[in-house]
Amino acid sequence: MTDVTESLTKEGWYLSDEGIAELKGSAQKITPNDIIRIALNSDLRPIGRKCIPPDINSGRIEKLEGPYVLQVQKVRNVSAPKDREECQGAPRMLRLQMTDGHTICVGLEFKHLSKISLNTPPGTKVKLLGTVQVKNGLLLLDDSKISVLGGEVFQMVEKWELQRSLAKHSRSNIGAEGGPPPFVAFDQRCERKEEVDTRDLDQRKTLKSQSVAKGPDENDEFEKQRTAAIAEIAKTKEVCKPLSWAFITSWKW
Repeated sequence: MTDVTESLTKEGWYLSDEGIAELKGSAQKITPNDIIRIALNSDLRPIGRKCIPPDINSGRIEKLEGPYVLQVQKVRNVSAPKDREECQGAPRMLRLQMTDGHTICVGLEFKHLSKISLNTPPGTKVKLLGTVQVKNGLLLLDDSKISVLGGEVFQMVEKWELQRSLAKHSRSNIGAEGGPPPFVAFDQRCERKEEVDTRDLDQRKTLKSQSVAKGPDENDEFEKQRTAAIAEIAKTKEVCKPLSWAFITSWKW
């Protein structure tokens, strides 16, 4: 391990040799602080070195001993619906998805975090401090266990802002034509704006049936078919009429 790598590790920065070389670029003389300043605005995934236990999410890990510098991937308020995370109806509880560049871990706002909010963009670097308790794969965080270092990864911020803009636009179209229906709480009953008069409905049906009455041509054709059918039935009855006794006795046997 080089002196630069060792200095970075003491500060919680676990960077690969290739990552350090990429951050240094063509510079001949560069200090660990210079590398940290560049790394703050870089994506950790291609330059980071594994430091978080790979089974951090298994529930078997009970604590982490910092310092570890991680990159925020996503922030959610799990105490509110996803489409209304800014809602103040319940105490806020932030869920932080973080990575060392290889392993994803999840931190939970165990006590209020004053430096982190829903407006914390992905790519922000944070440092885990001291002994962090882990319960069921979740890192229990408060202000004494996490420090916000900052940083801005342009590609990640640009994508995040676009997604927020689209989500905001979608919410603004709720109830509008072509948009999603408005949210209605389960405990609220739908109020009827007006009562429907059934007599009025019956009258509409009668008028509708009258309006679709058949025309004269259709009536004439129907009458012809009806007359022909009656004549055919009468003819059949005449053929099948029983023979009279006079006819039978006059027949020559």
